[in-house]
Amino acid sequence: MGEEKVSGHRLRFAVIGDPIAHSRSPELHEAAYRALGIEHASYERVHVPRGEFACFARDILPLYDGVSVTMPHKAHAHELAVAHGAHAELQIANTLLPIGSGRKRRYVAFNTDVAGIQGALYSAGISGIESATLLGSGATALSLAVALHEAGCKRFTLLARSRQKLTALESLLTSRGVHVRVGDWDHPARSFDADIVASALALEGAKTAACRVLDHLDEVARVPSAFFDALYFPDPTPLARVRMALADRMDCATAPAFATGAHMLAHQAARQVELMCGVEAAPAEGMYEAVFGVGI
Repeated sequence: MGEEKVSGHRLRFAVIGDPIAHSRSPELHEAAYRALGIEHASYERVHVPRGEFACFARDILPLYDGVSVTMPHKAHAHELAVAHGAHAELQIANTLLPIGSGRKRRYVAFNTDVAGIQGALYSAGISGIESATLLGSGATALSLAVALHEAGCKRFTLLARSRQKLTALESLLTSRGVHVRVGDWDHPARSFDADIVASALALEGAKTAACRVLDHLDEVARVPSAFFDALYFPDPTPLARVRMALADRMDCATAPAFATGAHMLAHQAARQVELMCGVEAAPAEGMYEAVFGVGI
């Protein structure tokens, strides 16, 4: 274990977002503290309503030694910072750490979602993927696109309810020299001809897409070798149900590999613990098992 930050000082951290009550981040961070023997750190949930990030940053953020940032505040967190970690080109951040103190306090922003997705893929044994069908167009979709590209994907099919909202994702992937096409949201099954189908959809959108695929399984040309779902509830997630239905229909000897949102959450939280507490390696898999249990 590396040397802990600010020895003797009680560290206070939080996760912010709207909504926030569902967040499992406190349990994950606290599991890491227990495993690492960190006794001088606490972590809590703070509800910051949409549109109130600026007030939070001025009045409450200085009370903390760092915060995790969830939707809808990731772009605002990036904008607040005076320095950024890897993948700053995404212009979204899920971690803010202070530098300086008092009126001179400023913030460094990090995106640990990309690392979280890469950790989830590794945990599921997913590698050698060259093509991807990506569902969603928000902040998580941007991180997911980068993680998949860095994992070897060179061809992407994008699916989202709003064609217009895919502009940022298309621009990002095009700038990386990736081949991109936009699929038909009304017929998502026709776009499942990829090595991996990866979803960054919120629950309602995921339910809609899953129902359309399940109603037209005959339109799926082949079973993808892997699936990724940023959701970790309900269990099974809508995409997990599609995965099993396709495996049954195609009479697969084994179901395609599946990387879960729970593993993503654990791995991105582990990276946050490393940044926040100054430790060399947080136990991502131990954090996952402590909070979600094995075999989720």
